[in-house]
Amino acid sequence: MLHRERARAGDLANTRHTHLGCDRVKRYNASAHSTQKEGAMNKLILGLFTLALMISVTAYAERSSGGSQGSSGGGEGTAKEARWEGRVERSSKEQSSLTVRKAGSNLARTCVYDSSTKWVSQYHGDKKVNDIDASQVKDGDFVICKGTAEGGVIHATLISRRLSHSPQ
Repeated sequence: MLHRERARAGDLANTRHTHLGCDRVKRYNASAHSTQKEGAMNKLILGLFTLALMISVTAYAERSSGGSQGSSGGGEGTAKEARWEGRVERSSKEQSSLTVRKAGSNLARTCVYDSSTKWVSQYHGDKKVNDIDASQVKDGDFVICKGTAEGGVIHATLISRRLSHSPQ
């Protein structure tokens, strides 16, 4: 009888061991399955991120190359909105132009103006804008020219003298 109890206890031990072994196998398979799901989810997220990045880069490239030129050009074709800032290197009242050198650079552009150009002065960050005329802008003054660019020349619609950066 003792032998039978031992045999039965051994069978139970084997059954438990086998049962535990099955649980381990099932748990392992379940974790492998969830790892596969996580891997697929990561691939999906990475794919969506890559797609969004490609779309944004394409949109930026179109915008910076002048892809919407027809709507903002106003029928002029090559003219595009421009902004140039720096120190006035030379001013010519006869040619109605300013040569403006970009701050910290050797790049310079010619800003031409006419009677329709608006002249203002302003301290940096100040809300108050003062109307001025062309005679108040001197060589060495810091200016911002806004207008349309054609072939390296800016046809200014607004020239702003920055009082905080200009010599007094």
